[in-house]
Amino acid sequence: EHTNGVVANGVLYASDGSSPAYLTAIDLDDGECLFKERGLGKTTLLGAGDELLCLDEDGRLRLARPEAGGLKRLGEREVLEPNAWTVPTLVGDRLYLRDSFRIVALELP
Repeated sequence: EHTNGVVANGVLYASDGSSPAYLTAIDLDDGECLFKERGLGKTTLLGAGDELLCLDEDGRLRLARPEAGGLKRLGEREVLEPNAWTVPTLVGDRLYLRDSFRIVALELP
């Protein structure tokens, strides 16, 4: 698979890689599944403060905030072509994304 996980505040967030894919949140203290959410596709994740940057394999970038019972989606944008399997990289205020054909750098506010 080409997904990863992110730990924030004692919770593991990860795309399960199934088809259709679920983004799953698991409490690391007791192993309880806090939620499973569809609609993000196979996704690589990057933690950014209290939010998650979610890049799906089709090249759609989403910003979401984990909340009790699911994700609050704050925005989304198509930035790449399919086969965007590389985990996003954040350096300062610049976000680097890559698909099979190109690399994109986005300046974050």
